[in-house]
Amino acid sequence: MLVFFDSSAFVKRYIQEAGTDQVMEWCDKATEIGLSSVALPEIISAFCRLQREDKINMEQYLQLKRMQFI
Repeated sequence: MLVFFDSSAFVKRYIQEAGTDQVMEWCDKATEIGLSSVALPEIISAFCRLQREDKINMEQYLQLKRMQFI
């Protein structure tokens, strides 16, 4: 099954929030995952916003930035 995510949905794979369970379920079932070419900068931007809003700390932010996506 091919699953295409936009950035706001795919970030739920890394940050627990509403919709995370559904995203994880789709990822588990997927044989292929598609993302837009602008997804990576948008995902990093989402992590930056979460850190600015104190929803994640600096250590979590740096750990997320080091992850290899997909």
